[in-house]
Amino acid sequence: ISLSQKIPLGGKLGIQESIALKDVAIKTLELEVRKLQMTQEIALLEQTYSRIDKDLALIEKYEKILEDLRHAHLSYNTTSAHYADTLNNTILQKNLSIEKKTLLKEKATVVRKLESIITIALPEIRVNDTLLSYALHDEEKLLESAPKLQLPNLKSNRTLLELNLAKANKIPDIMVSIGYNRREGRDNYAFLGFDIPLPIYGRENIAIQKAGLMQSSSEHSIQAIHKELLFELRDELLNKELQYEKLLLAKEVLHENEKMYAVLQSTALSQNDALLSLLNVLMQMLEAQKQMNQYTFAYNESVIKIYT
Repeated sequence: ISLSQKIPLGGKLGIQESIALKDVAIKTLELEVRKLQMTQEIALLEQTYSRIDKDLALIEKYEKILEDLRHAHLSYNTTSAHYADTLNNTILQKNLSIEKKTLLKEKATVVRKLESIITIALPEIRVNDTLLSYALHDEEKLLESAPKLQLPNLKSNRTLLELNLAKANKIPDIMVSIGYNRREGRDNYAFLGFDIPLPIYGRENIAIQKAGLMQSSSEHSIQAIHKELLFELRDELLNKELQYEKLLLAKEVLHENEKMYAVLQSTALSQNDALLSLLNVLMQMLEAQKQMNQYTFAYNESVIKIYT
């Protein structure tokens, strides 16, 4: 009858416990990263939905303006020249109709994507005409605590623990046994034994080399991911400022076209060429407002990406 116990040396049990704790932390952080990715995806789709709705509202508004102009023009003068200008009006209306159908198709695609992510019927999305608020400072310093960068750091720490464990495995474990040996016809005796394996380290040395290479690779991965995230951050910061400047410029263009539109309104129904000029200015106003929607969306998109 004997009892035996293996006694690990070199702190192997403590290292294995640390590796297990790192595995839990890595899994938790992976879930956090995935949550941020889904949050970003949903937020960008909602912004796209909002932009499409604003474009649709603009097209409906200008469709009504064109229809009112066409009726007013026909009722004011019925000469052939005025009919030609009215034809231009009708072509613009058809173009807006095609654009409207395109936007409706795009909107349906966004709705399907949103519903596939949240797996429930899409709730009503509030259309927001304003820019998202932005209150971050020292973004590059904040990047150090980003989950996307913490994750490779954790994985690198785990590979370091695996390297330490591989080195600790070179220290042989001791097997201690105690027992009682009962023998027929001879004296019985109790015994205490210590077993130590022979230090042949071929497999252990290979494991250390492999763990060392994995540790070096993980450190290079941290540097590469940090550079990539830093580049993306700086790119989005520049894009945010660029879209804001474009938005201001589009507002100025719209303001100038609105003043021109007000001037042309007084002569649009009485002069042959005035209606065509009015329609051109009207379309420029529409394009300027659509650009404002696009620049607002692009600005908000950058803000969402920076935050997530």
